[in-house]
Amino acid sequence: MKPLWHYTCGHRAADLHEDGYLRPGLEVSPPGARYLAKLNPILNAIGHVGWVTDLDDLCVYNGHKVGIAPPELISCDRTMFRFRVLEPRGILPWMMVAPWWGPVAEILEQAVPGFEPVHVFVATRPVPVEFSPHHAGQTIPVNQHAG
Repeated sequence: MKPLWHYTCGHRAADLHEDGYLRPGLEVSPPGARYLAKLNPILNAIGHVGWVTDLDDLCVYNGHKVGIAPPELISCDRTMFRFRVLEPRGILPWMMVAPWWGPVAEILEQAVPGFEPVHVFVATRPVPVEFSPHHAGQTIPVNQHAG
């Protein structure tokens, strides 16, 4: 299997680096986000998995390949930091998961033009990751949430 990668923005990179595990979004979200996810089937579905890809060169200009909304639609660059998946157990190809999600999968696939499902995988449980800079000199920002 090709190496798998998780991309994230600056405000999540420090926590991910500190913890060392990619966890489903709802596990690390504030209570308000978890409540909203219960009300929205799409947020609920995507919040129960971690997202990874086999593409090692994502950036704001090609993040759409794995369903990352363009920077003009979201407030951060979700391709800024890259983490390598150390253990792929519990990771399934999107093409295997999508049929289980039915209409939710169809909505997700159509939401971002240029989505390439063959490059998308989901982690169904926490998986170990390590920071892997994708440009020279890149470092993890200081954790703003550390007590």
